[in-house]
Amino acid sequence: MEQYNNQTRLYYDPNSISNFNQYRIVHTAFEWNVDFDRHILQGHVQLDIVPLNENLCERSSTLELTNDNEIPHYLNNNKFILDAHQLNIEKIFYKSHEIQLSLAFEINIDNDSLTIDLKEIPKDSTLISIIIYYSTSSDQCKALQWLTKEQTADRQYPYLFSQCQTILARSLYPCQDTPGVKSTYTAKVTCPKPLTVVSQKSFFLSHLFEFIVNECYTN
Repeated sequence: MEQYNNQTRLYYDPNSISNFNQYRIVHTAFEWNVDFDRHILQGHVQLDIVPLNENLCERSSTLELTNDNEIPHYLNNNKFILDAHQLNIEKIFYKSHEIQLSLAFEINIDNDSLTIDLKEIPKDSTLISIIIYYSTSSDQCKALQWLTKEQTADRQYPYLFSQCQTILARSLYPCQDTPGVKSTYTAKVTCPKPLTVVSQKSFFLSHLFEFIVNECYTN
């Protein structure tokens, strides 16, 4: 992953608690079930991350060292910190071809963060896959807007749409919720029949929707 490090820029973002200058998400894989009765998405997200070598990365002009001469958003330990707002985290695993490990985690409601302990992961790992099983909040997920069928034009079916700007993605899934972090992504979304799922990239007339985006996107 040395080439990835060379193409990566370290920077500062006061609106994110995540340690994106230490670990960087390079691919995101969603799998969700849409529950219109409870107004939640339930499923899991897989985050593929790479450890960053600060000596190989570029440095943004926004990056200022702390009083202790440390890089912000970099903890120099085995903790992986994500932005997470009012998410119901069930369990977290590390996945590789050889093993799958359950990982300890801590949720901090006060600063909207999810901290995952990576100390059990092999030290020489250049690509780390983390799977987080969770559900969104029924009333605190600001990235999702649920409409009843009475609020729609034809008044036949309920409607759901998402909007993650400016920093609302953290209420949809645990992430590095900052525009400087970009990744490819895949998604599998299941909703009740006869409803359909639409994305900005594709449209399928099906209640089961799968799509792959090989271009990077911003959280």
